[in-house]
Amino acid sequence: MEHKSVGRYALLERIGRGGMGEVWVAYDERFDRRVAVKLVNDVILEHPQRAVLLRRFERECRAAARIEHPGLVPVYDTGALGEDTFYLVMQLVDGTSLAELAPAWRPAAWPTAVAVGAQLAAALAAVHAAPVVHRDVKPQNIMVRTDGTVVLLDLGIASLVNDDGTKLTRRGEPLGTPAYMAPEQSREGAATPACDLYALGVVLYELLAGAPPFTGSTRMEILIKHWQDAPAPLRDHRPDLPEALTSLVHELLAKDPGRRPADAREVYRRLLPLLPPVCPDGAAALAPHQSCDPTRPFRFPFAPPVEDTRAAAPAAAASTQHWLPTVEDRRAAPHGDRLLDARYEAQRLIDLGRPAQAAEVLDQAVPAALARDGEEGPGIAVARRQYAQVLILAGRYADALAELDVILPRLSAEEGPDSRKTLDYWFRKASCLEQLGLLAQARPLYEWLAQAYARSAGLEPAHLYGLRRRIGRIQLALGDTASARRTLGLLHDELAAALGAYHQDVIEVRGLLERTR
Repeated sequence: MEHKSVGRYALLERIGRGGMGEVWVAYDERFDRRVAVKLVNDVILEHPQRAVLLRRFERECRAAARIEHPGLVPVYDTGALGEDTFYLVMQLVDGTSLAELAPAWRPAAWPTAVAVGAQLAAALAAVHAAPVVHRDVKPQNIMVRTDGTVVLLDLGIASLVNDDGTKLTRRGEPLGTPAYMAPEQSREGAATPACDLYALGVVLYELLAGAPPFTGSTRMEILIKHWQDAPAPLRDHRPDLPEALTSLVHELLAKDPGRRPADAREVYRRLLPLLPPVCPDGAAALAPHQSCDPTRPFRFPFAPPVEDTRAAAPAAAASTQHWLPTVEDRRAAPHGDRLLDARYEAQRLIDLGRPAQAAEVLDQAVPAALARDGEEGPGIAVARRQYAQVLILAGRYADALAELDVILPRLSAEEGPDSRKTLDYWFRKASCLEQLGLLAQARPLYEWLAQAYARSAGLEPAHLYGLRRRIGRIQLALGDTASARRTLGLLHDELAAALGAYHQDVIEVRGLLERTR
């Protein structure tokens, strides 16, 4: 079934599908933000044991909502819409899955693997304390945020360790992914914290060796190897690995759960001495870094947000533009002008990272100046441009659209319809439409902008690449897979030629391209 909205959440783009449901990027109309919405899918709704599966989904919601940890996705909301739509609303994670990053790392530098493992162990310790067993730890369910924070996704097939006796899975019903399942999990349907530790060991082995410990052409072949075979020693693949690391990974992969580390806390404790030290030069944390670097939280703890090195959209740089009044503005303004003071105060708040308060300052000052002096009043035009930008930074996209509709005709007449300044404000409008979920309106504007920017002199290629990627994502979200395939295919080939096949931008576009097939 096709959903356009679930309650107050407008569904924009499906980004995942699994055994328990599908995940969408959605727009939360009440709080004016993007979120992830997980829906129970048609397969479950039509299943003979529908009631059992829905109970499992409801259990997921309760279990996930009560576990709080930086390495887990916060749950915002849950509910039902009628009798056939059940949903879970979560934070939308800005990052890249470990499955997409691994080819670029293959094999990973061992400090990178240690940083991933330590962060996952910390998250699993919180999960197991709930007490919950994740049951599906694998690279596809592990996200690395742009700042390097590792996040464990999808408690969708979690089972409570100490539940009320109502078993939602039959003994012998193996839920999970064969390549990462502990022998007792696939053979007996058991679910214990030790199963998650085994899966963590598989993930670490794959990162360090460049391939999982066991592969096969069929599900059963892989499972039998997990039951019977010993993995090749990691030191055969990587003589450079510390002995403490290889010993830990092989203990995690022990067939007997009793021979694995006692719990996730012990895994973290043993990884702790191998973690990269805090960088002695704190100023280095302010320099640009490789996006999605899992060692960064340990090298630069509590550092400012990492600068996203992925291709930016054409007007992205303008989001940090300073709007301090110029000398000419001050000369034109009446003595003691409140609008001028408000613009100074708004910029001060922006510099402090408080855009919502900056918007509130201009909420009062701009209408007051308009009422007093009209549209032609001194400083009104530039103040309205500042106001629109601050509204965007504050996430008030509908209000920003109203300002932009006033700004654009005048700016086009003053600067020219094809000037860079005018185009950048058109981009702001397209971005607001996209953020509000009005993709059908945003798409033609973005496509026109891509052509207009291509004719503009001095535009960096990364900006145009970023815009084209947006267009491809929107085409995909609107169901126009043929156009998305053309847009993303050309973009992928150009980026791969310029940056290499395993650059972060290329990996992301390749993932989008796969969804068009």
